[in-house]
Amino acid sequence: MNAETISLSELGAESARRATEGWRLVTATCVPLKDGDIDLIYHFDRDLVMEQVRLTVARDAELPSLNPDHPGAYLVENEIQDQFGLRFSGLTPDFGGQMFLEPEARLSPMAAYTVVPKKEEA
Repeated sequence: MNAETISLSELGAESARRATEGWRLVTATCVPLKDGDIDLIYHFDRDLVMEQVRLTVARDAELPSLNPDHPGAYLVENEIQDQFGLRFSGLTPDFGGQMFLEPEARLSPMAAYTVVPKKEEA
């Protein structure tokens, strides 16, 4: 697989550029790395041509949601929140890590650490 490597700061612009050029987001793949970081690979399609964009992020990184440019992104981004504990800003709807997991779940199954749900302020 050939993937263009970008930085986290380039993700929003890359998403907007691909949407403008007619690319659609197919899905995203999350791969935990041995050093604790996570590889996030976005898969785009245009006219039956697939291209991938890869970035490496820290486990506690907050990424911009691709939802504004690619409305279907909310499904895979919510799944990544559930399974790996990454967070996406601007995600709508945002199930807060509970799209698949029950509220009492204390561990993202594919993450090697515990995620503690944020308590609402009184």
